[in-house]
Amino acid sequence: MTGIDRAIEAAGGAIALAKLLKVSHQVVYHWQKRGWVPSDRALQLKALFNIPVLKLLNPKLAKLIMN
Repeated sequence: MTGIDRAIEAAGGAIALAKLLKVSHQVVYHWQKRGWVPSDRALQLKALFNIPVLKLLNPKLAKLIMN
């Protein structure tokens, strides 16, 4: 399960998460499809649901941060 999947579950669904973040549900589905969110949204989701930022970021970026 990806970080965005965890956020969707914690919010009660993609539409609920979209409303919480004030974005369209299509945006949330796009994030879910690619498996990561933009960095500013990663920080928001960390604050809301305590999901580690590295689980929410693009894996390539997360790998750079870890090295």
